[in-house]
Amino acid sequence: MLFTKLMRVVANFLRRPRFATGKLFRSAHLLPGFLRKGFHCLFYLDDILVLAPPKTAKRYALAFQEIMHCFGLTLHATKSDFVPARRRIHLGLEVDTHARCFRVPASKHIGLRTAAWELASYA
Repeated sequence: MLFTKLMRVVANFLRRPRFATGKLFRSAHLLPGFLRKGFHCLFYLDDILVLAPPKTAKRYALAFQEIMHCFGLTLHATKSDFVPARRRIHLGLEVDTHARCFRVPASKHIGLRTAAWELASYA
């Protein structure tokens, strides 16, 4: 519960930054738009998905890493992926930013269909 409350502060800061100048973070000069708009991000406990326009995605990734570092949070290098992509699996769902939708991955369809047939056999 404490971790969730701490991450709420981080999420709120990312979504609505409260600083007026780029002096707080070294890479803030890379993101003048961030200073006004903030990040579009999805948080669930320690799983974070940051959405950014394709042209600025790399700069957002760098700024995100720095902001996490400034909050004293470490990012697990092997569990993190900072390469921009149009499709990503996040919390078991495929997030497609090009089509602007969430999908259940095909592997989960098969498992769900199998479970449904097993359940129907008991009826």
